[in-house]
Amino acid sequence: MVTVDEYARIRLAHRDGMSIRAIARTFHHSRHKVRQILDNAEPRPYTRSQVAAAPVLGPFHGIIDEILKTDEEAPPKQRHTAMQLYRRLCAEHAYGGGYDQVRRYLARKRRRQRETFIPLCHDPGQRLEADFGFIYVDFPQGRQQVAVLNLVWSYSNCPFAIALVSQRLPGRDHRPTLRARPRPGGPIAAAPLPW
Repeated sequence: MVTVDEYARIRLAHRDGMSIRAIARTFHHSRHKVRQILDNAEPRPYTRSQVAAAPVLGPFHGIIDEILKTDEEAPPKQRHTAMQLYRRLCAEHAYGGGYDQVRRYLARKRRRQRETFIPLCHDPGQRLEADFGFIYVDFPQGRQQVAVLNLVWSYSNCPFAIALVSQRLPGRDHRPTLRARPRPGGPIAAAPLPW
């Protein structure tokens, strides 16, 4: 098995001019495997082509799924644990397999149904989200496209936006008109760039 780090080292070695034969010898992989690594930009995850066979538990999957479906409507304290489910299968349906098979199947089902939430919390003044875009503004001279810089503090969700008639100063190339700099805990300071 090739780790992601090893994958990157093989690709870098080839980029730096090392031959496939030398890479195979250095990293202890076959030349065929090295060519596979060089053909794919990222490692491909292993995926099963078919569901693994469960000769003993397989006929009971439908019964377990039905019990789990009725458990969803029951209060949390009344839902089946893996041991209770195993005992019920043995008593009511003459299940002859082991407890571990039931426990693993139940864990796999619950893992697929579990909702994942990653909280994003930042300290005050630590993270600022910026976005740049264009809007059309009606001036007395007519409609004109205006560049807009939007900034939002992640902690307080406090927004700041500034519209600029141009991204560049007249006669100057590739120089932004404005430099906006947030001060931790204070307002955002925006000032023209020094010449």
